Amino acid sequence: MKFKLRYDNILTIDPGDNTAWALWERDNIHPKVGLIELDKKENPVVEDQLTSMWFQFRSIIQQLKPNKVFMEGVEVYGGSLKSMVAVKKTKHQKIPSLFKLSFLIGGYCNICYQHQIPFEIINFTEWGGQLPPQAVRSQVHLIGEKRYTSQHIYDAVMFGYYVQGVVK
Repeated sequence: MKFKLRYDNILTIDPGDNTAWALWERDNIHPKVGLIELDKKENPVVEDQLTSMWFQFRSIIQQLKPNKVFMEGVEVYGGSLKSMVAVKKTKHQKIPSLFKLSFLIGGYCNICYQHQIPFEIINFTEWGGQLPPQAVRSQVHLIGEKRYTSQHIYDAVMFGYYVQGVVK
């Protein structure tokens, strides 16, 4: 299937401890995809976790050289128990997970800025990121007829479909 995409050589990012990315090139509905995975055993301290993720993201930016980066933003979504829990600090956390995610995204934005790559942050309620995982996978299969190894990659691809104007 041939699609006319809005952008060429853009990177869509689903950030988190497992950050997924999708690189969209030349009207190809099947992006290159990848995953930045955090090893919490190797990096038990939050600051080390963030540094590790930022280092990996910088490497991807330098290797792929996108024209623009679109990142899913953070927000507290009242319709999501997971979102509401993310703002509460548990006894095993130094900082609440939503704040850690905010720091992570801020670092990613800074890396884009340092490499003079324009970036845009789009909240998940704007693009449909609050859909159940099965709904996201089903839509990705329907559009691109391709399977991926991680739910995070499915989310990065679906986010890319939104950014590219394939879905609304």
